[in-house]
Amino acid sequence: MRIALSTVLVLVFLAPSVVVASVWTPADDYLTLRRQTGALTGKAAAEAITNLDASRGKTVELKGTISGIVQRSDSSAFFLNSGGQSYIIASSDPDPQVDPGCAVRMLVKVGAPNASADYVLVATAWDYVITTREKQASARLQKRASAPRRMTSRGGYQRPDVLVAKWTQILEPYKKAIMSFNRKLTAAQAEAIACYILEYSEKYDVDPRLVVAVVLAESHFRLTATSRSGAMGLGQLMPGTAAGLGVSNPYDPHQNLSASVRLIRGHLDKLSGGRKWSQLTWDHLFLALASYNAGPGAVRRYGGVPPYRETRTYIARVTQIYKQLCGYK
Repeated sequence: MRIALSTVLVLVFLAPSVVVASVWTPADDYLTLRRQTGALTGKAAAEAITNLDASRGKTVELKGTISGIVQRSDSSAFFLNSGGQSYIIASSDPDPQVDPGCAVRMLVKVGAPNASADYVLVATAWDYVITTREKQASARLQKRASAPRRMTSRGGYQRPDVLVAKWTQILEPYKKAIMSFNRKLTAAQAEAIACYILEYSEKYDVDPRLVVAVVLAESHFRLTATSRSGAMGLGQLMPGTAAGLGVSNPYDPHQNLSASVRLIRGHLDKLSGGRKWSQLTWDHLFLALASYNAGPGAVRRYGGVPPYRETRTYIARVTQIYKQLCGYK
């Protein structure tokens, strides 16, 4: 084990020209840096790390526990356990003042093709501090989303008149169905949600009944739904996924549904080679739902639907709802 460890460290420190970074970063600065660098988080980060060659140059956030530190005269390296995997992260700080066992968040740059280190430290913060800040931000968004809204031209749930006219023949059934799924919605809210589903389903070539099935399974059409893992809004977008799709407020139904339908179409495109909806098979649909629930990295690792009970139950539930909406027996 010591021989293997030494070999790894030689590879890590072969080139001293790594980006200089301060190990500990104040929480506000860390969050600003995470936003400015466009760092991938959550499932997006995990997916990027599984495809190292395609992710070089990107910044990702790793969450885990420091299991060891190796110090040299001009640099150091962290051994980070994250998500069941172990990573070696190079730092230019020779005296990082970090003890093994610390639960941290790390912004890490995936090494350039000619770099000796696969992962180079950008910034570090205490995990509990960042988690607290994220919970506070989520609570503020929920409070804003649950505040009373009026149908005005300047904000809130605007009446999408053009879309209402466009979907005259089918809008009412969708609106009524959505209101039956969540009786706390106002007629205006249900109408707006129905219009957004129809609009983006057409734009991205996805059956709107599938979108309804996904949203029903994810949030039961509760605008402020937040899961224990931090997924938000109608389509239950994770913070990293939402940020990657340009969503500033995941509890805004317009932004959330636009991103959720785009995400569904993105999974379908990758799994089917970009086929149109009419050319898709049930297998394409099952794998896309698995990617939506468990992440595309899990689908790739297992070469199909992952053997997760939650994911398989999710696929069965969405498929059942979808078939019912289509009138299948």
